[in-house]
Amino acid sequence: MKLRHQIAGGLIVIGSLGAVGAGTAFAATANDRPDRPSKEYVCAHQDEVATRLQTRIDKLNAALTKLADRRSKAEAAGHERIVQRIDRVVERVNNRLAKATEHLGNLPDWIVENC
Repeated sequence: MKLRHQIAGGLIVIGSLGAVGAGTAFAATANDRPDRPSKEYVCAHQDEVATRLQTRIDKLNAALTKLADRRSKAEAAGHERIVQRIDRVVERVNNRLAKATEHLGNLPDWIVENC
């Protein structure tokens, strides 16, 4: 097989991989579910949104309880690195809990202004 045939075959393969990659990138950007719910959705499902936020807050509080239990066990066993990792996770959960609580507190005012 001549070198130019090998090069042409390689270019065809590379071109088709590029087309597949571009199609995948387009499919990733053209999703049907955005990161945030639209105003219309929130207005139409006010009770459901509030319930979901409250459920999220309850789950985060349960996670904090479990983490506190695990932290005390790790601390009693003398596992300092695990205690540090749990502390980082607790910090992230606390940040998420603060955001969810803030969103739930702001929801009635937002509904009055936007719906």
